Amino acid sequence: MLSLDEIDRLLASTKVVAGQPNWREDPNSDGRALLVVTLLLDGISVRGLEVRGNATIRTQRQSVSLLLIADGDPIQRLSFQPKAQHVNSLRPTLPRELRGSRLPAGVTRYYPWEFNRRWPRQRQPRERYDAYVESNLTDLDAAMMFFLERCNIVGSIPPPPHRPELF
Repeated sequence: MLSLDEIDRLLASTKVVAGQPNWREDPNSDGRALLVVTLLLDGISVRGLEVRGNATIRTQRQSVSLLLIADGDPIQRLSFQPKAQHVNSLRPTLPRELRGSRLPAGVTRYYPWEFNRRWPRQRQPRERYDAYVESNLTDLDAAMMFFLERCNIVGSIPPPPHRPELF
């Protein structure tokens, strides 16, 4: 298991997208695409270091989630146009203006390591991760670039497929 300092160093290190990442439709859901991108560190693939993505395909307004994963746990996350609101914790490590704040659905938000720096992660379904709104990220390509830059990842990830349907 990685220590907090190892996660800090990992996040600060330049990582490179390996190969040609591709989204694939999730056979276990109706209308979702999944992505798993292996990352290279110093030209070497590191087991458990990857970007995972999850996106809606058929909704009018596409929702996309990108996560930087290390050792099977999320380090940083971006939620582009999420369908549900988010409520931040009251932890004193958060900036005062974000404590207990409600972040509305449909507004892109970013979950940085600095706000959620604790390890090991508690693998509980209700664990709360703290975020802030990135209101200027209304374009998916810009949001994906923002995420890659914040995670210090070189390379690109293609946008997920999007075939909106009227219900």
